[in-house]
Amino acid sequence: MATASAVGLVSCSGKKKQVVPMNQSTMVASETAVDFRDEHFRFSIRGLDSKWQVVDKERRLAVAPESAVAVSRVGGTYGAVVVEPVGGMELEAYAELIRSNYAGLLQDLEAAEPRKAEIGGIPALQQTITGKLNGIELDYEIVSFFRGDLGYQIMAWEPRKEADRGNLTSFIAAVSLDEGEITFPPPDTLPDGIGVGNRVLNNRYESAISRLAAEPSGPWGLMWGASLASTGEDAEIGLARPDLGLYITVASEAVDESRREKFVSSATSTLVEEAEIKGKEHLDFAGTPFECTRALVAGEMPIEIYLGNFVRGDLGYQFKAWRLQHKRKDEPLFDFLKEGLKSFSFLDDAAAEKLRTALVASPDSFGAVGEGFSVRGGVYRNFGAGIAWKRPAGFWKFHVGDQARARNEDISFQAMEIEKGLNTQLLVEDWSEGDATQYHEAAAAALEEGNFQPGTKVLPPLVVDGQQILRSCYVLQAEDAVLEYHLCTTLKDGQGIQMNTFAKVEVMEAFPKLAEECLTAYTFPGDSLNSSKTSGGRFHDLRMGFQMSLADGPWTIAEQPHPVISKLGNIVSFTGQSGVVTHFAIQTDGSGNDASFATKMMENIFRVNLNRSSTEGSTSRPETIAGLPATVRSGASAGTHMNVILFQVGGVAHFGVIVAKNEKTADKILKDYIAGFSLVP
Repeated sequence: MATASAVGLVSCSGKKKQVVPMNQSTMVASETAVDFRDEHFRFSIRGLDSKWQVVDKERRLAVAPESAVAVSRVGGTYGAVVVEPVGGMELEAYAELIRSNYAGLLQDLEAAEPRKAEIGGIPALQQTITGKLNGIELDYEIVSFFRGDLGYQIMAWEPRKEADRGNLTSFIAAVSLDEGEITFPPPDTLPDGIGVGNRVLNNRYESAISRLAAEPSGPWGLMWGASLASTGEDAEIGLARPDLGLYITVASEAVDESRREKFVSSATSTLVEEAEIKGKEHLDFAGTPFECTRALVAGEMPIEIYLGNFVRGDLGYQFKAWRLQHKRKDEPLFDFLKEGLKSFSFLDDAAAEKLRTALVASPDSFGAVGEGFSVRGGVYRNFGAGIAWKRPAGFWKFHVGDQARARNEDISFQAMEIEKGLNTQLLVEDWSEGDATQYHEAAAAALEEGNFQPGTKVLPPLVVDGQQILRSCYVLQAEDAVLEYHLCTTLKDGQGIQMNTFAKVEVMEAFPKLAEECLTAYTFPGDSLNSSKTSGGRFHDLRMGFQMSLADGPWTIAEQPHPVISKLGNIVSFTGQSGVVTHFAIQTDGSGNDASFATKMMENIFRVNLNRSSTEGSTSRPETIAGLPATVRSGASAGTHMNVILFQVGGVAHFGVIVAKNEKTADKILKDYIAGFSLVP
């Protein structure tokens, strides 16, 4: 499945898949018409108006990693084409599988019955789907068809509008099929990026925690970040051979001596009941031999799966490979797997320690923004509940918004220290049924209804940021381990709050201080935790991490709500007699794609606001603001002068747009803007 901002593009590589959260790319506008031809998959896109543009490779990898091409239009409309090996099934079943995958991604999904269509003389099915993602209502049009053993999906989507779906149907109508031999392109190389305890550098993956390294060659490509999330697998790294529809993922976890045998034998525990075991095979993973089970999941699209677990030192590794079983069943899949496994290796002690030092010294790359919350600089803030959490030392993976609710529909936040496997969750709910003790007892009763058993450990109350926290210990017998769960509750301002910590019993025993730090990391600023406010001519935005003011007022300061942009950032304007300043702060994905996105957005803001088709005739120069490197682009059109300044920090792209009647005034406002801007920690 490919994924995209504002929506997930669903391919059908045998999995129901997750979606990358909506991000910055809905802001991108362009004045460049589309004239695109795919020489490998033999299709073209032509006839769209000048407000469409082809998404460049870096942004496509971030927002639609499995698409052959993605395009965007001013206002947040997207289109894409996905091509995948799916031969051997009926078209109606393919359309149904697409629809069922969207049902796993969207809330309040509504899907009309597929209707017959045609593209280039080939029978197709078109379906209309609507639903919500991250609280944003979205419209989709999807056309699916076959060319030989390949499935094509032409899809378009946008935030729901009162008007018709003209932009969606325009994109679909703009796609035509070309004659010629269909071939697969070479895999994309991933941009550099830093994850939680791992990184990609020069298309090589390295992890300081699992010590895994992966450097593919030939027809194999890396899956990491957005492309890995699109598989729906909870793995740390993957490889793909798109031409075969073949995927490999690897996950790791700590495994002590007492669990080794059980871990190795549990490889097939994730198989569905319908799976038929076909036999055993032996593979070698970077010098470690292991046994894997081959299974077949029957259905309209039979899936061939290989599963195997092995242990190396105190770490266990979970290997999984799968592909759709095509008509050409004589393909030597096992040989392809052995070829792909040559991409993996393990870091030695010195390399792992050097990587760990580099990653610890790196700033927090993860950032997230949604309605009423943000994660920035390792701090989660829930503005609606007036609660914050600052991560302790370690490698912490955050789940917020829809990602958190996918794990537990009642929570708003979860963080896990991935090296140790220790978690904290936040649940906030209205409570008016009694005092703090009664709330704790009600929460405990709910746990016991869910098969949790009271533990023997006594946890005394703690005072955290002025709040008394009641605590109880519970245990849960999971499939392969016993979990220790610390129920931690308090009442504040009519809200029942749970800040629960859990991990395997042996982890909680080994790291009691960290378990307590998870709880003491919470603070309760309440109503003083404002996402934004204006005071004394100064605008303060804690959610996006900046504050600013301008000299020579008065200035009228106003936030500019937007049904899409406000969910991932903020827009604030300063309007005065001398000109207008608009500041955009938008959450980006925190990866190597940020610079590409930000540069293009600055150019597009410049073009759209000055009604130009290019930035030709403008000037660009380096600048410094709040200690950060910045770029300023300047130009004039029809008596209006504009300066656009771009800079980035902590996964947030900042754009200042200054418009005035003449160059001297615009430059004076830019100087005041730079002097009046600062970052909020």
